[in-house]
Amino acid sequence: MTADLPEGFLSFWMPIQAQVAPNRQTLTGECVAWAREKHIGGGDPDVAAVYGHSGASLLAYAFPHATGPMQRALADYSAWAFVPDDVADATINGSPPRTCEVVHELSRLARMTRSPDSWADDTTTSENALRDTIIRIRAHCSAVQFERFWRRQEIWLFQLVWATALRERGIPPGVNEYMAMRIGSVGLYATQGYIHLVENIEPTNAELARPLVQAAAEAGLTVATLDNERYSSVRERALDQDELALASALRVDSPGLTAAESMRGVVTIRDRILALYLRLRDQVRTDASPDLHKYFTGIDLVIAGNVAFGARAARYLNPAAGRTYQTTSATPEGLSREPLPYPTIAWWWHHLRGERA
Repeated sequence: MTADLPEGFLSFWMPIQAQVAPNRQTLTGECVAWAREKHIGGGDPDVAAVYGHSGASLLAYAFPHATGPMQRALADYSAWAFVPDDVADATINGSPPRTCEVVHELSRLARMTRSPDSWADDTTTSENALRDTIIRIRAHCSAVQFERFWRRQEIWLFQLVWATALRERGIPPGVNEYMAMRIGSVGLYATQGYIHLVENIEPTNAELARPLVQAAAEAGLTVATLDNERYSSVRERALDQDELALASALRVDSPGLTAAESMRGVVTIRDRILALYLRLRDQVRTDASPDLHKYFTGIDLVIAGNVAFGARAARYLNPAAGRTYQTTSATPEGLSREPLPYPTIAWWWHHLRGERA
């Protein structure tokens, strides 16, 4: 329930306008049917429906520009993509899974994002579902877009293993290590792969390699990462899950913090990163190509749509919590403009105009 969450924890500063796909309900029905057909979640049709509903909701709210066969393929892929996330988070008889087992399973999946027929004669139900989506995605994009997609899905799958390893070690990370792990394992880079397909763009490698562009993109999508953590907390409390979380990492670094203080700290960190993103994004746009403009439009839509997704996707719903999510366009008072004291992300601030990396 939300009674133990501090005031304002589920109130999101959101100065970016959200959109939603007009065919959201139709997409949801189709994606649920696909998830049931492919036995996503072990064959239970109710569990499959949760995966399907969540995959369609992600596309409808976070990627509203997706249309046609690509929208369907990515919605189905997104429904499937919650499966490896659950594999990495699973507990077996009260203990985290062995890292070597997760490495083996997710490495097979990572190879399939590039080569979907790799295990054609020896596949699991999950691998069959992945193969179906990858073949469809590949059929509706350019070679450049597909390469950018699968490379970023590989990064995400391998970063999930880092989260599994942290759980198996049983040594809670501080904020710096947690942020380094979470940025990849929650799917920040995977999301970049989606944007190239959804916006139908091919910005040049030179543009994407610019440190300013990379800093802006990582900062913006980290906002969505931390928002995911906030709305996930409602579900995790309902399921009594002990998750790796930024609030816990803050208490590792500062053991005297109360739970409420650490959760308020999560909000402050997120808001400071969002403020930074808006400044970096505006710098990028001063000399960006049309495709790079569209790339950051895609990032904007992910940030804004992610909150709506978390409030509506079946995966995160907690009926006992009620409708407690709120957004506001008003900038929080007293936000520091100084870099956050975590080396893995502090370099983002170095690329603000007038500063040197």
